[in-house]
Amino acid sequence: MTNVIPTAKEIGQRILSVRNSKKMSRRDVLEGLKKLGIPMFETSLRRAETEAQPLRIHEAIALSAIYEMDLYELCGLDKDYHVDVARRALEEQAARLREELAEIEEKLRPENEGQ
Repeated sequence: MTNVIPTAKEIGQRILSVRNSKKMSRRDVLEGLKKLGIPMFETSLRRAETEAQPLRIHEAIALSAIYEMDLYELCGLDKDYHVDVARRALEEQAARLREELAEIEEKLRPENEGQ
């Protein structure tokens, strides 16, 4: 699993791989999508699997239901991906705030204190 947002090509390769591993035909998948109220042409599914057409979010959610896996897994992401992204963003923000605080403290320090 990766910690980078996958490209349309990587997601397409992943959904093709999952479909093949589940021994499902495109027609099987299209039938499942239709039952979920998501009409799709076979050419659209083929193009999504070969990167020529990115999936819409509702299509990806429906595919994850058909393949019986969560959306993170379908896209090849760790389930805690969103937690890792948030943690990194918070750590970066904390570092910036520490730097700003050090600059402010330096400005507030009396000029003759260091002598």
